Amino acid sequence: MPSAVAFGMAICVKLLPLILVPLIFLKMGRSKWKYLVVSIGLVVFTAIPLLNMELITHIWSSIDLYFQKFEFNASVYYVIRGIGSMILGYAPEIAKVGPVLSILTILGIVAFAFFSKRSFPKVAFLSYVLYFLLATTVHPWYIIVPFGIGILANRNSVLVWTFVVLFSYSHYIGGGYQEQWGWIALEYVLLAFAMAVPARISNGMLRIT
Repeated sequence: MPSAVAFGMAICVKLLPLILVPLIFLKMGRSKWKYLVVSIGLVVFTAIPLLNMELITHIWSSIDLYFQKFEFNASVYYVIRGIGSMILGYAPEIAKVGPVLSILTILGIVAFAFFSKRSFPKVAFLSYVLYFLLATTVHPWYIIVPFGIGILANRNSVLVWTFVVLFSYSHYIGGGYQEQWGWIALEYVLLAFAMAVPARISNGMLRIT
């Protein structure tokens, strides 16, 4: 299973492909066990020479830091933070909101895998879209994953995403760092429009249909 080997190697490089595990488990039929054994076996085999308590502690600390400290170019999280500031008078702590959004992401991905009748690439694309919409940090290079899967799923809206995500670099205007709320809002409004309106590629041009 070459794809199982590739999937295992992808996990070794970045944990993000683990999002696809529920889809593999629920949509691959009888071959899922062989597929997961090959992938997980490769991950374990690769990790054994490096595995020690210090490394495990560092990995856990990095994951904890990502979900409870980092925030950049978010969408739903920034809306929650803004509403919280208006209602409570202060922004909710990311350490409390981040884990809740993570749980909602997991539940949503499992629901997609269990209930959706769409093809594997389309469900995978929806799973990554959900993940990034509920994430507290969305750097431009993160979109390379939904970009690749979006092309396989024939979701041309991902092409718009690869462009509008660059608006996040407006935070560095002037040499410092200051979040530009207008640019963030425009980014996600354009993305929502692109996802809501069907599009196709014809003669190398993106066309609204």
